[in-house]
Amino acid sequence: MPLEAVTVLPSPMRPLIRALLRYVARPLLARLSVRGQRLLLDALTAVQLVPRGVTIARVWMLGVPAERLRDAGPRRERAILYIHGGAFCTLGPRSFRALAARLARGAAADVYVIDYRLAPEHPYPAGLDDALDAYRWLLREGYAAANVAIVSDSAGSGLALAALLRLRVTGAVLPASATFISPWIDLTLGGASVAGLARQDPLITRTWLERSVRDYAGPSLHDTALAGLPPMLVIAASDEILLSDAERLFARAAQDGTPAYGRRYDGLWHDFPVQAGLLPEAELAIDDIVAFVRNGRLG
Repeated sequence: MPLEAVTVLPSPMRPLIRALLRYVARPLLARLSVRGQRLLLDALTAVQLVPRGVTIARVWMLGVPAERLRDAGPRRERAILYIHGGAFCTLGPRSFRALAARLARGAAADVYVIDYRLAPEHPYPAGLDDALDAYRWLLREGYAAANVAIVSDSAGSGLALAALLRLRVTGAVLPASATFISPWIDLTLGGASVAGLARQDPLITRTWLERSVRDYAGPSLHDTALAGLPPMLVIAASDEILLSDAERLFARAAQDGTPAYGRRYDGLWHDFPVQAGLLPEAELAIDDIVAFVRNGRLG
C-alpha cells in the first residue's frame, strides 16, 4: 500500500527555501565537523515564528531537559511528546518551536520537546533512555496514556520507534498514537530512494547520514515487526532520499495489522513541516498531524 500522494500548489517561499538548503546547508553539512553542523543548523533554524499566546517553559522530565509549549490557558488533558530530528547529533528544542507551537494550539495539547543527549558524546542508547524517561514522566504527572501522542521527525522518529518497541517488550502502557515526519528508520541506508533521489534531495546526503550512523552507533529498525503498536501517521516528501524509509514503515505497519495512515507531499523535501511559519505548505501537513492527534485517524 503506497503513501497517499498530496499535491500542493507551490508558494513563493518554496524555491527560496529549497535554494537555501541546496546551496548552503547541503554542501556544508557533508564537510563540517559535528560542532560545525550544530552551529550551522542552529543558525538556519534560528527564526522560529511562534503564534501569539503560546507560552514556552523549561521543564525537567525525570532529569531530561525539555521545552513545554502551551497555548494560553491552564494545563491541557492532552500531551504531545515531541522527539526532534537532527541525525542523532544536532539540533534541540529551540529549532522546533514554530512547529511545536502550532501543534499545541491545533491539538489543544501541552507539547513537550525533549532536549535528549546527542551523539557522538552520548551514543546509543542515551537518546532512547531520555525519550523513555520523558514518557514515564508524563504518566507520573497525571497525563493518561490515552491522551498522550508521540510526534517525531527524521532521526527522532528512529528514537520514537525504538521507544515504542521497548515499551511493547516491557508490557508498559502505550501512547494513543505516533506520528513520524520524514522518518529515518533504516540505518543501513538500504532504501532505494537513498540512491534514487540523491540528486533530487536539496538537503540530505548519504555522506552526512553515514557519518551520523557511525556517531550514533545504534541498531537499525527497518525490518522490525510493528504489531501491537498504536495507530501511526507517516508523513514524507517526494524529494527526500529517506522516502523509502517512510514507505516501508507505512507498508510494514499495514502488513502487521497496525492502523496506519501515510501521506507523501509532492514537490517538497525532508522535514518540510519544521519550516512552519516560513513555508505555507508546512501548515497543511501540520493540519494532518493535528487531526490525527485529536482523532487517531485521518478522514
